[in-house]
Amino acid sequence: MTVLDFFKNLFGKKDRFFLDESKAVADFAGRAGQETAVRELALNVAAGMIANTVSKCEFMTFKGGAERKGDEYYLWNVRPNANESAAVFIQKWVYKLCLDGEALVVFDKPIGENAVQAFVADSFSVKKEFALFPNIYTGVYANNFSFSRDFSADESLYCRLDNEDVKRLLDMYYNSYKKLIASTMKAFTKSRGERGVLTTQRSPGDPNYEATVRDMQEKYFKPYFEADNGVLPLFDGQKYERINGNGQRELADAGDIRKLVNDVFDMTALAFHIPPAFMRGEMAESGDLMTNYLTFCIDPICDMLSKEMTAKRLSKKDYLSGNYIKIDTSSVKHADLLDAATAVDKIISSGVLSINELRKALGKPRINEEWADRHYITKNYSRIDDALDAAGEGR
Repeated sequence: MTVLDFFKNLFGKKDRFFLDESKAVADFAGRAGQETAVRELALNVAAGMIANTVSKCEFMTFKGGAERKGDEYYLWNVRPNANESAAVFIQKWVYKLCLDGEALVVFDKPIGENAVQAFVADSFSVKKEFALFPNIYTGVYANNFSFSRDFSADESLYCRLDNEDVKRLLDMYYNSYKKLIASTMKAFTKSRGERGVLTTQRSPGDPNYEATVRDMQEKYFKPYFEADNGVLPLFDGQKYERINGNGQRELADAGDIRKLVNDVFDMTALAFHIPPAFMRGEMAESGDLMTNYLTFCIDPICDMLSKEMTAKRLSKKDYLSGNYIKIDTSSVKHADLLDAATAVDKIISSGVLSINELRKALGKPRINEEWADRHYITKNYSRIDDALDAAGEGR
């Protein structure tokens, strides 16, 4: 009888005897929780990327069509509530919006104070949903505090992504991949480990044979398999034969796993309108990737947030008077002054922006001088009528 036959009899014919280390990793790959790790990682990377990007944007407030900074600007750009900075608050808001497909922001005033505070709801439910009247939200829980009152839709911000079912769709997609990833990981684990057959002679009537085999496995075989270099002692009547090949597929198997993981990341990126190469951190042609990322992913989300804020934080009369809130995404891109020198000259010389407006776009502090707010234009520019009159072609 061989040791392999012994373990077949002990565990059943369908089971195989593997090294303890290989079996542990194989079990790791097969657990349900670990199968979803790649999917959850991809979702969190996408949501975190979007949330971090939006948190870098400036929430601009306008009054009478001109940019003004007041309480509303301070609320969204500095301190939404007593315990969170604006960056943390916006990250939490957008992150929850991306992962859950919806997010609710409620407002409340501390006792004895007039300044309003904003909170991102960690959980909530719709108490009543109407067609002609504002919905009612209840069970609002935020920042370890449970609000005892309900919130009307016209006094809170509720946002929902058009791809609210993205997680469900990704789950369906991933179901076809998780078994493939698990089996590929198992195959990779097997290719790294060593398996073999030990042939030994059993003395007739030896009652301690099975215990002797187990003791041999622990004392000799296990240290030998786990060591980078080692010697396996064999005794009279024993023969060990390796049966798992030469391990030449190790790197190829690792590459196969990598390809499957990249597929999950690419599909998740497409679901959120993120360029897949950008999400993987590939920097080739990063300028074009950033433009596509802002245009198709960030701008629609910021537009939705700013419109919801304008609609709920301002009245109809305020809006028609030129009051509104706008999220400026221009600060997301890092501008190199040396690379932008030619463009800066053209923008100022054509009168498109003042010096202070351009400094703001470049992330520089404004100059508190009157001349920095003026618009300049070079003498190379003139009206088309003047040019035609000078050429004698005027009407």
